[in-house]
Amino acid sequence: MFRRLSIAFLAVLISATGVCQEADSSAVSFPLPSEDASRFIRASFQDFSKMLSITPVQVPLMGNSVEIIRGMRHFELLSADLSGAQESIDMESYEFPREEISTAVRNILMDKASAGVDVKLLVENITNSSVPMSDYRQMGRSGVEFRLFTPFVRPLRFVFRLNHRNHQKIAVIDHRVGYIGGMNLSDVYFNSWRDTHLRIEGPAAAVGCEGVFMNMWEKAGVEPYVPFAQTVTYPAADSLGKIVQIVSDGPFDGHRLMENSYVWLLDNASDYFYACTPYFAPPGPVLDALKRAASRGVDVRLVLPGESDVPIMDSVNQSYYRSCLRSGIKIYTSHGAFNHSKTFVTDDYLSSIGSVNMDYRSFRINYEDNAFVYDEPVAGYMKGDFEEHLRSSCRPVTMQDVYNRSFLQRVIIGLCRLLSPQL
Repeated sequence: MFRRLSIAFLAVLISATGVCQEADSSAVSFPLPSEDASRFIRASFQDFSKMLSITPVQVPLMGNSVEIIRGMRHFELLSADLSGAQESIDMESYEFPREEISTAVRNILMDKASAGVDVKLLVENITNSSVPMSDYRQMGRSGVEFRLFTPFVRPLRFVFRLNHRNHQKIAVIDHRVGYIGGMNLSDVYFNSWRDTHLRIEGPAAAVGCEGVFMNMWEKAGVEPYVPFAQTVTYPAADSLGKIVQIVSDGPFDGHRLMENSYVWLLDNASDYFYACTPYFAPPGPVLDALKRAASRGVDVRLVLPGESDVPIMDSVNQSYYRSCLRSGIKIYTSHGAFNHSKTFVTDDYLSSIGSVNMDYRSFRINYEDNAFVYDEPVAGYMKGDFEEHLRSSCRPVTMQDVYNRSFLQRVIIGLCRLLSPQL
């Protein structure tokens, strides 16, 4: 009898402290405004979601369905959604080269524009400088409205912002379906690399993804505009679904949301923080937060490439091994397919998929975006996928690996570390 009373008392105590599940929605009558999602977020993450909600389009929204996608699955879904578009297609990509995947997407965009669908395409100017303007003019003749981010039409602005790239990858179809993640429209992302994207159906696509796109579309134009955030309307949610918060950040916003999000989560993690990043050159606040978390017992694990697509990044990544390992951070190198994913999962609840690398460029120089998903099943999938990748394709880095470096390797690694803030 005493044992039963003790268990019951403990259950009540845990429930009162908010350690268990997020708010129960079973007694809630839907539909509800999708922006009421905050009340259903686990109590320990509500301050985090508020910190990121600096504009009306960056609030957490409920009523979404999501699918985590890789490889050709991404192309199959994207091409089907684009082909089925009835009203609008808004797309931006960091890379949009002359390759098989991008050509197929380009043809769909032109076909839909010719059929009367409102099609907007935004591409990063510097990264796609090898693409001839004739390709864009051909799309323009079919009815596609396109813009280059950081256009040449403002020479002085172009020069001073040359280093600030639009690294986002967004697609929104019919204000209903959205895509966000790390995959560019280049063949290697679909055929040979390991990368991760998120397909969203629901308010987070209509408001979050659309808001990110329109913000960058307006920045790439030259005419005065009314910001999307000032005119946004929120769709109703017919169920709790998945709570998703789309967050964007830029070098002139003055908030450093992406950097602060990592610091907050690491400082507040109670169990674990697992992350994948192809480029690891974190600013001081993020590096210190990683070390603090590991030092107080949080299971911090990082997956970095065994061999980078950018040769200098191997040495840059390795320059952080010694201090991280000494703090208790576990580092693994991924072998086989190059892992370009920018993801993390923490404490069986919050997951992130986006364009943000754990480096200076993503945190402080580029325009970036992330999707934060507040959901236990999604976090469970992300954690299981991470652990399976460790078992099948990764090996741990040890202090012995650091000690075994030759003198020349140490010199090169040290010199590359000096360049890390601009890489």
